[in-house]
Amino acid sequence: MSILEVRNISHNFDKKSLAQLTDISFILEKGEILSLIGPSGTGKSTLLNIILGTLVADSGEVFFDDELIASPTYRNQEQLKHFAYVPQVSTLDFDKTIFENISSPLIGLEDEITITNSVRDMIEIFGLEYKDHKLPGDLSAGQRQRVEFAKAMVSGPKVLLLDEPFSNLDQFLKEEVISEVFPIFRERGLSVVFVSHNLDEAFSISDRAMVLAHGKVQQVAGPREVYANPSTVFVARFTGKINLLASNVLSAHGDETVVKNSLGEFHVTGKTAPEGKKFIYLAIRPENVQLGEKGQIAGRVKHIDYRGDRQFIHIATNDRNKFIVSRPGTEIYKLDQKLRVTIPVEHSFFLPI
Repeated sequence: MSILEVRNISHNFDKKSLAQLTDISFILEKGEILSLIGPSGTGKSTLLNIILGTLVADSGEVFFDDELIASPTYRNQEQLKHFAYVPQVSTLDFDKTIFENISSPLIGLEDEITITNSVRDMIEIFGLEYKDHKLPGDLSAGQRQRVEFAKAMVSGPKVLLLDEPFSNLDQFLKEEVISEVFPIFRERGLSVVFVSHNLDEAFSISDRAMVLAHGKVQQVAGPREVYANPSTVFVARFTGKINLLASNVLSAHGDETVVKNSLGEFHVTGKTAPEGKKFIYLAIRPENVQLGEKGQIAGRVKHIDYRGDRQFIHIATNDRNKFIVSRPGTEIYKLDQKLRVTIPVEHSFFLPI
């Protein structure tokens, strides 16, 4: 059941330039974590501000529990109390204690006993015991981030809007905090819209991911679906390395498509080529390309991109095609080494050119 619905939102800061958001629509289910991913400047933060009511869209509507809460001419401030926002920049007052920071959204709205109980609850679930009397400057970066989430959740919101809240943490701290706070969100039944530029971060915690580019929705699906079956070349490239073979569609009957490219003919079953397209890409991820002494295509190692636990082997074939192959970091390859590449069509998919 949906808790938040965005319908046909468009927005443009400068009327003379291209729109920053164009006809954005999506539904957030109750208890769902939805990540917004895409390059910088695609309108991810703008969209959060429109949902939150701090920015008015040029067109479109936002609904909470099937009730209109925002449009170009209407704003329901009462329903916005169900939303909490955690921005990239800290909202903590460094001259106030942790208790005072967490309690600040409740001041003037609740009695002292209710405030104390609510803050104590947040302090306990975020592991901030014995820190309530300290100032933010006395805490570690990870602890301060937990205070940010405690402050956002203390008023009991139903929807959390997170705008790259982990961007100022180092990788180790980021992974530690994420592994701690997102289970809390799920246990509390919160619905979350999470903006991130870090693909691994977004995929690891999301039920679904929405890819934005040029102010438009490119794809909305589960992380596995977005990665394994991207809808466009942009999504394929944004979500990971990809091998693309420009191909001619020879035939398409039922669940079998026959394509031809510089490597020969490929009979692909279970995948349908984009309707009406004569030219498409046959695409395959690097981890699905087979590499060895025997294979379909001869080539040489031109570059080795070593990443520790894995490595990307760049192969140039004799027919001037180039492939990226993902292999475990423990395997040893050498520049100019002769190898053969095999394309298992059962792991390939089609993309429009």
